[in-house]
Amino acid sequence: MLSSGPILAWLNGIYDDAQPASESSAALSKHAIKHQDRKRRLPSPPSEDHIQYSPLSQMDSPGISKRPRVAPITNTSDPQLRLSPKRGREGDDDDSDQGEEGGYTPRASDSGAGIRSRRARSRKSASPSRVSISTSSSPSRRLDSLSLNTDGIVTRQLGIGDKRHPVVLKQMLLKVLKWSKWKGILGSSMHEVFGDDLLEHGLDEDDAYSEEPDDYGSTLSPNDVGEIVDYARQCFEKNHSEIVWNFEVHHRLLEKVFRVGERPHVVDVISCHSATITKEYLPTAAGSKLVDFCIYVNPGADIESGGDYADQVNELRRSLPMLCMNHTSYLGLKAEPISISLETKRSGDDEDNATLQIGTWQTAQWNYLKYLLVRVGGEAHAQTALDELGILPAIITQGHQWSFAATTREGSKTILWAKFNFGDTTSLAGVYTIATVVKYLRHWTETVYWEWFKRNILDITRKASI
Repeated sequence: MLSSGPILAWLNGIYDDAQPASESSAALSKHAIKHQDRKRRLPSPPSEDHIQYSPLSQMDSPGISKRPRVAPITNTSDPQLRLSPKRGREGDDDDSDQGEEGGYTPRASDSGAGIRSRRARSRKSASPSRVSISTSSSPSRRLDSLSLNTDGIVTRQLGIGDKRHPVVLKQMLLKVLKWSKWKGILGSSMHEVFGDDLLEHGLDEDDAYSEEPDDYGSTLSPNDVGEIVDYARQCFEKNHSEIVWNFEVHHRLLEKVFRVGERPHVVDVISCHSATITKEYLPTAAGSKLVDFCIYVNPGADIESGGDYADQVNELRRSLPMLCMNHTSYLGLKAEPISISLETKRSGDDEDNATLQIGTWQTAQWNYLKYLLVRVGGEAHAQTALDELGILPAIITQGHQWSFAATTREGSKTILWAKFNFGDTTSLAGVYTIATVVKYLRHWTETVYWEWFKRNILDITRKASI
């Protein structure tokens, strides 16, 4: 604490210079005490060696705020000044403030807007009308709240023998079940690679090889599969983030299945972790969600069909929201219809959140397809075509584990069936199982989804323009 002696002496000197000698000593004492009082409000006390005078008008002026307030940067024309939400995986309404590596990601709402704004937010969060759809609510609570809307999402367990399964889902699930038991996961041509040496991998020669006409078994080389197993092990043991899992394991595996043979490929896969849902297709009260990968059709590569479908797609998307032929405005998929989506999580991440993301994303896809079908052929045509398609498959991964999921429609609601575990990246047999399921979904996209899309949308628009 500073000694009061030098301060009083300094004040006396100032007072002697500024006041006539006739002023009473009592007034001097009163002035010194008053100045000492003001001195206590200085941000930092003066030193004994050097005292710098600050005008009292600056210290006591009521018009100067003692703590500057910073308004949140939300509405600004300069995109570099905006506080963007974490890519995070959840799009416009992140579920968590944790960054990719577990660190805190700042938000616009976290800016120093003062005690008053914090109290206002507290009052809002306490409102019963906001709790059910609040972006800070848990994913399971948001799924429950979305199920109450007329165009909402209803989640159901995907299990063998459920009589509620639509026929198309039942048929697809039975195939996945067979492969999950390591039956038919090796292509018939793999006899030459493995021969009878399958026991060390836990496979049975009588069941492991697939046969015609459903020869979906994988033909990946053992070296490629072993590489994927090694990278997956490293990701798990080093506790790598989701983005590393995607790059080192998931994309590596998907690329080996899809990018086989001459390019361009009619069906391909793309990383789309920044693709947001176009707001016109969002279900009621749902925030935008993101997924990690999409399987899509490249219309320009479909040469065998004989139609110029790339030009038709470009002509049609001129009148669509955001000029995109999908339920997302992502330019990388502006003219390539999406069929199947994949959501990935690293080991230990929230399973409900992945379910919410896939459910919201595919509900928007159903809404987009209906919108497109109504425009092309009317309400009756749209309903008939959607019933014919029946299903949108999906894949959810969590670390090593890969699971099959799907959405179907019941009236105006989307039914999310989640989820059936079918393979993992801990073993050669597990990776071959995944590759077989993915190969089947590639085949389904080309022979079922794309044919349906051409027949019910593109061919009709071509006839109408003639």
